[in-house]
Amino acid sequence: DNIATKLVQDVGQNVLAMNDSPRYEHEKSLLRLAFPRSDLAHYRKIVAEESNRLLAGLGVNTTFDFAGEYALKIPAAAMARYLGVGEI
Repeated sequence: DNIATKLVQDVGQNVLAMNDSPRYEHEKSLLRLAFPRSDLAHYRKIVAEESNRLLAGLGVNTTFDFAGEYALKIPAAAMARYLGVGEI
């Protein structure tokens, strides 16, 4: 429950912070329509490719902030590509 409260404080009410309820089931069903499980293999491929692209862009023998300059960018980059809005 502490994690859900913190999540709501940080990013607002969303499906990740909801308890099992009719609203949660409704939100979950919308997400499943938008992001079907049948696309999971395709999405995993995109995540791997975007991870490699971002890592290659950091250069060799460089010091960088792993979370800020790499890990936090992977979900946004992969989702942008999955949705067809281009590279970010």
